[in-house]
Amino acid sequence: MRKRWQRWCLVGLVLLAVVLVGWGFRQKHQYYLRIENTQRESLARWLREQSGWLTTMDQQLTQVLLGPEEVMRSEALQGAVTAAQRAYGQLAVAPFTAPWRNDYMLNTMLHHPWGPIIDYLAYVSQLQGILPHGTRASLHELRQWALATKERTEALLDLVYGRDWQQVKDTPLVQEAFDSWLEQMALQEAGEQDEGYQAHRRGRAKPPQSWPGLWYSGEARITEAEALARAQEFLQNADLVAKEEPKIKVHRGRKTDGNLWRVDFAIRSPAVDLTVLVSEIGGHVVEVEASLPRPDLDLLAQLSRTLALAWGQTEGEEIIPYRYHQDATSYSMEFVVLRQNVPLQSRQLWSYCSQFADGGMATAIRLQCDLYYDKYPLPLNFAASLSADDIIDSLDPALVVNETPHLTVVDGRGYEERLAYAIPLANMPGVDYAYFDAETGVILGREPRATERGQWQYTQEWLDWQR
Repeated sequence: MRKRWQRWCLVGLVLLAVVLVGWGFRQKHQYYLRIENTQRESLARWLREQSGWLTTMDQQLTQVLLGPEEVMRSEALQGAVTAAQRAYGQLAVAPFTAPWRNDYMLNTMLHHPWGPIIDYLAYVSQLQGILPHGTRASLHELRQWALATKERTEALLDLVYGRDWQQVKDTPLVQEAFDSWLEQMALQEAGEQDEGYQAHRRGRAKPPQSWPGLWYSGEARITEAEALARAQEFLQNADLVAKEEPKIKVHRGRKTDGNLWRVDFAIRSPAVDLTVLVSEIGGHVVEVEASLPRPDLDLLAQLSRTLALAWGQTEGEEIIPYRYHQDATSYSMEFVVLRQNVPLQSRQLWSYCSQFADGGMATAIRLQCDLYYDKYPLPLNFAASLSADDIIDSLDPALVVNETPHLTVVDGRGYEERLAYAIPLANMPGVDYAYFDAETGVILGREPRATERGQWQYTQEWLDWQR
């Protein structure tokens, strides 16, 4: 009797455990279901907004093509520009949750499709008189694209709101629909039939140059002795002393048309091997490398600051450490150049340290200046047409600006440098700044706090500069 009672107790406990586990799984399922529904609603709202902008732009382009009066056509073009700018602004806050492509924001960072469309419409809106035949043909092409994209967007809306969403969201059907929609969004050359617009684009393009962008700077080639003196000046600015005579040789740089002088130093303290690459044209320090025969990531993390600041002193630039990321085996830091107290985020320097195994342990660091020299010959304009208050007043009242905005220079559409306001928004999770064009007020992008390399932390120098 006692054994039977024990068996029944054991069966009861098992059943109770099964019920509790089932209840727990059900609660967890309901939790994730609520999250998924929230994500679905967010995506649906965004798709509706995109469809609305496309409808508005199509109506205005129809007026541009068919309107009998020049004034009406001009107003419709301005309206089309505004609609495209608003749609582009939506791209910066597009939800990219599963099952949609996780690299969606990476694709839209290339500023397609709205970047080329805005540029083209802005050009057309400046034309006087009757629109040229090529322009009308390009606008017709743009209108056809808008109609096709609108149809794709509405099809995606049907899928998002469909009754079988939970069952079909991971199926090839949905993925194919979204891929097709992205394909429609990737209009590469708006206005490619318009010769006038192509000439306009060529006039705005930066010089055809290769990294480090010094061929068009008008500077002369330097001799071996001058290159050596330049490298030793860098060493002095870094407060480092070589324990023996340096070695110098001609070095064919990657992605460059001209030669570089490679100068190798053996440093006394700290005991590192240091390589300074000096451009044959102009004598610019274009890259610095350092290595240790033993693992010491902390030392090279400190050395990365020293080398970057020495670079700024050598090149006559004011430079401050911007942000960094560190884990057990690597350390990354970004530096920004200040011109007229405006940070040039489009011309950042990047320093990277890593520990790696190669018959033992070693530590290496590289200071890369590609972004700086890519744009070296290009002029900069620090005159802002709008104030930070103008930008803030144009935002949704629900957005909260939690710190003082500041001017900066970033890459805009087509990687053209734009003067912008960096505005910190308190209620954008995972985002530190949203960037707005200081001339037009259009959103240019956002800066995430975390990337594939991990979480970024701001340096004390940058925090002090902001104050």
